[in-house]
Amino acid sequence: SLLLPGARLGIGSRCGDAAVLDAGAALDDGARIADQVHLGAGSRVLEGRLVGQSALVLPGSIVTSDVEPGTIVSGCPAEVIQRSISVGGDSLDPTS
Repeated sequence: SLLLPGARLGIGSRCGDAAVLDAGAALDDGARIADQVHLGAGSRVLEGRLVGQSALVLPGSIVTSDVEPGTIVSGCPAEVIQRSISVGGDSLDPTS
């Protein structure tokens, strides 16, 4: 995983393999991100929330509920803007 300057991990938070936390991104206490998640600059995952594998949280977003694998979320509170993304040629569709 890669934590850029100013990224913060709260007590009991968990960060999966190959995850990226951009500058100022934060995982609150007990928040979890799965493998290959990317948290944009200044984004935040609130206490106890889970961001699924290969999800993308756009800069400045606040995650207030769990995020399904392979989705893109944005806003405050974060809302899904795309449900299926492709990683390495494989489609990640949480509905299949």
